[in-house]
Amino acid sequence: MDKIPQELLTRLDALAAKIGTTVGHLWQVLITQARVEAIVAAARVALSLVGVVACCFWLLSMIRRGRSGELTCDHGYHEGEAYASAIVEGVILVAVSLASVIMLLVNLAALPTLLLNPEYWALQQIMGLLN
Repeated sequence: MDKIPQELLTRLDALAAKIGTTVGHLWQVLITQARVEAIVAAARVALSLVGVVACCFWLLSMIRRGRSGELTCDHGYHEGEAYASAIVEGVILVAVSLASVIMLLVNLAALPTLLLNPEYWALQQIMGLLN
C-alpha cells in the first residue's frame, strides 16, 4: 500500500521539476482545472437539455402535421415522398435526441464530483498517470 503513494509522489516530484514548480502548485492547478471542468460540464448539460427539448418539440410538431394532413410537400414531390422524408427526418431527430440524452447523463454524473469534491477529481487525474 505504501508503494503507490511513494510512486505517485515520485512522479509528481519529477513532473514538478520538469516544469519548474512545486507539487503544491501542481495540486492547486488541478483543483482550479476541476472548477473549469465543472463549468464545461454544466454548459454541456444545458446544451444537451436544449437539444433534447428542441428535438421533442420538432417531433411533436411533425406528428401533429402528419395527423392533420399538413404533411404534404409543395415542391413537386409525391405524397409518398413527403412521408418518406418525414420518416427520415424523424429517425434523425430521434438519434440526435438519444445522443443528447446520453451526453446529458454523462455530464450530470460528473458534476457532483467536480463541484463538491474537486480534490477527488484531481486525485483521479493523478492516479491516471500511474496507469
